Amino acid sequence: MTNLTEFSSTVIILTFTSTRTGIAAFFNIGSKFERLGAKDQLSKDEKDVSSSKDEDKNFLIVQRVTNMLFQRILFALIVYASLVLSKKLPDNVTKNWDAIKKSYYDTCVSESNASKEDLSKLYDEGYLPKTKETRCYLKCIFVNLKYLKSDGDFDLETLIANEPYITNEMSKKCADEASSESDLCEKSYVFGSCILNSLVV
Repeated sequence: MTNLTEFSSTVIILTFTSTRTGIAAFFNIGSKFERLGAKDQLSKDEKDVSSSKDEDKNFLIVQRVTNMLFQRILFALIVYASLVLSKKLPDNVTKNWDAIKKSYYDTCVSESNASKEDLSKLYDEGYLPKTKETRCYLKCIFVNLKYLKSDGDFDLETLIANEPYITNEMSKKCADEASSESDLCEKSYVFGSCILNSLVV
């Protein structure tokens, strides 16, 4: 009986020892896997950081190139705009028009309440602002010069006789453009702007 008890105790001790060793080995293996997993994760994180840095560099390069292109396009637009806005009437046209309208200028400015600053753009910048006052100023000038008749039609013969730099073809084209306008101020503006655009250089 004693021998059986001793044998059983020995088996239990060996089993416990073996089991404890197995558990320890299991945890050791698990720890190794954890370390390997952490190492792989660290390597992955380093790659992500490296990839992120590369993306940041690429973004900065694209941003710089985009800025350079934008600056060049903006510069080209400024140059183009300055060339367009620098257009003006030829000197002979300006002198002739000044002489023709001189007698009616003050009267028409007063009647239409047009801004003299706006009217000066006709010579300085080669265009007239499309304000109600400017449109009615032109109507007043055209009526007094007998260019615009009471029925709303333009007397092109009188126009060409007073302003020989305006061709017959030009005057007919501009009269056609303005023909659909019923308001005489608007009709005068459309006609005058058309003539002006044909003359500016």
